[in-house]
Amino acid sequence: MGLVSGEQATTVRRGLLLRDTAAFAVSLEPSGGSPTGAPTGPILSVGKLQI
Repeated sequence: MGLVSGEQATTVRRGLLLRDTAAFAVSLEPSGGSPTGAPTGPILSVGKLQI
């Protein structure tokens, strides 16, 4: 979905997520992001989306 900084807080707006999403995951990717556009690194955190 995009890159977040380890140096500052990041806000994900509900409108940017898929409507039917029930959870999200944060993975560790190489500098600049995933080379494929899909997650390739290990998952660091998983959260439940509550609307």
